[in-house]
Amino acid sequence: MCTSLLTASQVIACNDSVGGIEANSILIANRENISAFTEVAGEVTVLTQVALTNFYRYEADEEIADALTTEEKSVENGTLFYTTVMNVMINKLSREKNVEFKLLAAARNLVIIYQDGNGIYHAIGLDNGAKKVGGTNTAQTGKAFGDMNGYTMGFTCKEKHYPYTVDATVVAGLTVG
Repeated sequence: MCTSLLTASQVIACNDSVGGIEANSILIANRENISAFTEVAGEVTVLTQVALTNFYRYEADEEIADALTTEEKSVENGTLFYTTVMNVMINKLSREKNVEFKLLAAARNLVIIYQDGNGIYHAIGLDNGAKKVGGTNTAQTGKAFGDMNGYTMGFTCKEKHYPYTVDATVVAGLTVG
């Protein structure tokens, strides 16, 4: 018999939460460039990169990136997992971005770290890898002068848990190229 014992009450939070993903806070690396990580109670407290590898910063303006995690539960099959879809818009089409974003699409497993509007860092892909599928993956010129000229990229990750939070000192210690 399986039992899940509850551990804490939840109280109404203050009305000071902010939505969205912070501008310039999206870091992406290939999963194979992570040699180890330590997770304690849902938070990554240590993350070790393979020597001479980088996370890469994807600079997106404010209010144009989001992450949505959906609990996927099947009572019939006895399964429970979480699907996170992250959408990021990157302005201005270019040859260099075309090449880089094609590499993202070809990558089998990515790790993505991002900071939400409340200053909390989150990570997806540490266990099973995120992929540039799902969400929206487009490049567009726009029609009118005020339309977006750029890319929308969707990343999907399926794991056994909600996205981990990441200690800010871990992020500060990453090698970013």
